[in-house]
Amino acid sequence: MNISELDKQTKQAIQQLLLGLTTKEETNEYIKDESDGQLKLIKQRIKTNTIPPSVDIIKLLINKQSLETDYSNLSNEQLLEEKQKLLKQLKEEDDDS
Repeated sequence: MNISELDKQTKQAIQQLLLGLTTKEETNEYIKDESDGQLKLIKQRIKTNTIPPSVDIIKLLINKQSLETDYSNLSNEQLLEEKQKLLKQLKEEDDDS
């Protein structure tokens, strides 16, 4: 399966998992006012969760690419360069969509 064959939503999901993402969850608590029957906000919590990059997605992309390139002999610097190349490719394909 080629990355360019994936639909836009799948590419976005992979990119989010590859880069990591931050989610925001908002919880509101209300109480009914006895005088007018309206709901009044008594407590609001906003929780931010940071989801780190997925190593499994990185491995999946590397395994896909390894059919074309042998990564076992690459140094850490070369692997990081390859990661940046894949990120750039995802971004370019996302911009084209």
